[in-house]
Amino acid sequence: MSSFREDLEGWWIGRVFSNWIADEGAQIELEELGTQVSFLKERYKPSELPLDAPEEDCEDLMEDSVFIRQIRAVTDSERRLRNAQKAFLRAKVQRSKWVREHRIDPTELESFDAGLKDRWEAYHAGECDSLSSDPTPDEMIATGRTVLRWAETSEVPIRATRSVYLTSGSYHALADGLEVGWHPQFSNLFGFEE
Repeated sequence: MSSFREDLEGWWIGRVFSNWIADEGAQIELEELGTQVSFLKERYKPSELPLDAPEEDCEDLMEDSVFIRQIRAVTDSERRLRNAQKAFLRAKVQRSKWVREHRIDPTELESFDAGLKDRWEAYHAGECDSLSSDPTPDEMIATGRTVLRWAETSEVPIRATRSVYLTSGSYHALADGLEVGWHPQFSNLFGFEE
């Protein structure tokens, strides 16, 4: 696996360089090398997916995105919008990196998304059921805000890897395709049939 090799080579070069600077020569103990290899083996074992996507800058890049419009339908918090954008981009970068590095099959990500949709459906339906038979616009917004907060803080594992940004960002990607939503009438608000 090229990433394993690259990480090991990077560590090796860093250690050699720091030893030369410290005037200790280029010698590295076999035990230290073994420890690093063991660390990397754990990091790259099939049940683990490394979370190494950097936080992305998102200055007003996605204002017209459906997922941003969905958030604006239930809250006017700029902080929540920025957090959603960061999670969306970071999850997208991380998922793409896993596929590109052959760490995960795209069908496994599709199954992960299907599981997220099932969880959302149960939670959204439960929240909508708690509304009165003729809810006010403010009550529907409050319900949508509750569902959004749930999606923002959920942490659903993929294999043995857990991350709030990965789950939240994946929910925002699903919301961008109107596969999930926050407001009880999100599909009608955006001109689609549920």
